[in-house]
Amino acid sequence: FLLIAIAGCRCQLLAFGQAALPASTLDPGCINHHGTSDSLSADKADKKYQRSLLDSSTAEALWQTLNQYMEKEQPFLQAGLKMPELAVALGVLPNDLSQAINTISGQSFYDFVNGFRVRQAQKLLLSPDYNEVTMLVIAMESGFASKATFYKYFKLHFSMTPAEYKKARDTGRGDNLSTVVN
Repeated sequence: FLLIAIAGCRCQLLAFGQAALPASTLDPGCINHHGTSDSLSADKADKKYQRSLLDSSTAEALWQTLNQYMEKEQPFLQAGLKMPELAVALGVLPNDLSQAINTISGQSFYDFVNGFRVRQAQKLLLSPDYNEVTMLVIAMESGFASKATFYKYFKLHFSMTPAEYKKARDTGRGDNLSTVVN
């Protein structure tokens, strides 16, 4: 269960009846889509949110709820997913959701969502059921709106294109293809 208290028109997450995730689903040390360190992005985010009423413990609680929701409901499979829609589903303000993502992961909303999409694509690429489908089908079934974006984010996470990943899998050269590089 999720308890929400309304103070004025600002929603604050106060308590959670579910256990927290064992660890955040995104490595805080990964590289964001701009190719910069997340710690640099997090520093910028901290300055950006100096006047925010969302405290760090509430942001952390929101982060945990967000990750649980992403894993369970898989909204990232919708190619047109927007932050306001996700905020409504979580019962929080879009600004609070953005702040939690930016300050905790050091990523933008789209980098965060595309990380889930890449992991979904990885599952599909490793599945024998998807041996004969095109990369475009895998991209679309993972929630990407375009093949170009799929390739961009996949290469950022695995340091190889999806086609190279599939070839490594097929030739047996991928020693540890189930591990995300960053």
